[in-house]
Amino acid sequence: MPQENIERAIKRAAESGKNLEELAFEAYGPGGTAIFIEAISDNKNRSVQEIKLILKEHNGKWAEAGSVRWAFEPEMNGTEKTWKAKFPQEITSEEDAKKLDALLTALEDNDDVQAVFTNAE
Repeated sequence: MPQENIERAIKRAAESGKNLEELAFEAYGPGGTAIFIEAISDNKNRSVQEIKLILKEHNGKWAEAGSVRWAFEPEMNGTEKTWKAKFPQEITSEEDAKKLDALLTALEDNDDVQAVFTNAE
């Protein structure tokens, strides 16, 4: 997890005075790519709605818990836990690649999202 994301989450917690909750979301993106999203939020309901809206606007689909996570395995990168795709998927359409890139950028720009992992090559 980038240091910038950690600092942003700490600042948000200090300002809000509320407890933060770690969240994991699963989705499918353009071309059927699996997407695993980690977030930290003081309001789970707001975060779920924001992520769903981003997915809808960028040709993504919300997935039920467990429907995507099986395609990833945890991996330690120093002290940071990341998720590596077990079955990388090649994006064959240039259009799907552009849509996926736009979706990933929109997700990463969300304040609650800490990390986004995909099985796209």
